[in-house]
Amino acid sequence: AYDLKYARGGLMDLDFLWQYFLLLHAAEHPPLADAKNSTETLSLLGEWQLLPAAEVRLLLEAAQAYTSLLHILRLAGPHAGNAH
Repeated sequence: AYDLKYARGGLMDLDFLWQYFLLLHAAEHPPLADAKNSTETLSLLGEWQLLPAAEVRLLLEAAQAYTSLLHILRLAGPHAGNAH
């Protein structure tokens, strides 16, 4: 129920977008190839107006939310959701 990585719209989809835009635009914008993660890539895409600012904000907020939730789930451990 909490598969934030593989669920539709999850982290894997965000990573796919990151890699897609990297392949699409890196030849014209070489600094994209040096981006270390999806957040950095999305920020550059927004800065260069290769992606609408509203979409960049939405994707960056989603990435932050997913990352925060993953940390919470890891801290909760394997018994998260059990009411013992």
